[in-house]
Amino acid sequence: MFAHSQQATAHVHVSGVGPLQRHQLDGLFQGLQLSEVHLDEENLPAFYAVASFQSVPAAEAAASTLRGRPCAALNGRTPDLRFAVPRPTPKKQVQQLAAVTTAEETGVPGLALYPDFISETEEQALLDAVDGGQWEVLARRRVQHYGFEFRYVTRDVDPGCPAAPMPQCVLPLLDRMATLLMHRNRGGSGSDSRVPSSTSAAAARDGQAPSAASPQEESEGMGTGTGPISAPAEGTASQAVGGAAMSQAPELAAAVAVVGSGIRGSGNAGEPPRIPGAGPARLDQLTVNEYGLGIGLSRHIDTHSAFTGAILSLSLAGAAVMEFSRGSRRAALLLPSRSLLVLDGEARYAWSHYIPHRKSDMTCDGTLPRPKRRGWFKFPK
Repeated sequence: MFAHSQQATAHVHVSGVGPLQRHQLDGLFQGLQLSEVHLDEENLPAFYAVASFQSVPAAEAAASTLRGRPCAALNGRTPDLRFAVPRPTPKKQVQQLAAVTTAEETGVPGLALYPDFISETEEQALLDAVDGGQWEVLARRRVQHYGFEFRYVTRDVDPGCPAAPMPQCVLPLLDRMATLLMHRNRGGSGSDSRVPSSTSAAAARDGQAPSAASPQEESEGMGTGTGPISAPAEGTASQAVGGAAMSQAPELAAAVAVVGSGIRGSGNAGEPPRIPGAGPARLDQLTVNEYGLGIGLSRHIDTHSAFTGAILSLSLAGAAVMEFSRGSRRAALLLPSRSLLVLDGEARYAWSHYIPHRKSDMTCDGTLPRPKRRGWFKFPK
């Protein structure tokens, strides 16, 4: 974090020109002894940034050269430039929650988890397809887009600009997910139809109900790596309990997220039938995220304007703990490899979710080390 300074420093605060991207700042300060750009690319759009220079004189020269002038790198806009000074950020001591293994244990309404939603063979096919795809490199992760691309600056999807076609190995899973959502929309996620975790894989494939959280009445407001991906060996990350069980964790963990944008299909001949209130039966977007060791997922509630309805997330090649919060309430859920997570209703719109930035997680059975690299692929509708 930085604070404004009345004295010249080696850091220049840039604002007043709308959303900023790293390449714009690199172009703005090109040839001016720029050392580093501080930009929160996990929470775009960013409306300010701090440029650090090799020395105070270099920062003064840059500010003097650019102050009060329209800049081509900023599309002709004139930036507000001020000197800044680093400000230490006090670290909050937040007690790590021990993760539970079923959605109902979290007490988060609308949350559901399907362990073993896919087989090991399906998992490896997905990982092979991802490994052969084209990555876009962001600040802390790499991403791939299929079907349609989520635009991080404007936080929306352009239906008129499709991305790469969906991998063939994903198509059968989309039908399976559509069946699952059809069942949920017909009331199959109630407490009377919960499925034990030992049978949840077959249940999910047949459209039965998952391990789901109990509804509760409330009056609160709504609130990067490289290389091939390998599936975990039987009995290691797929079980995801205890450090010993993870001693042979895969080099890369990944998750697949499929996003259904709800813009195609009308129930006519040759088109997939609609799920009542949930758009087309088949989801039509896939986003793949890959993270390095210690890098998590920033706390957020997914965009409302771009997507509506439930969000599905399929975890591959490793386990991770996701935490949920609403006000003072917190919960942590272990997401095993090959499991499908569903955020619906209150869990979707009122609870923020995130994967903490750390190298290990705590479960009820002990400490769970994270793999060297992992992924998280998210599926809004």
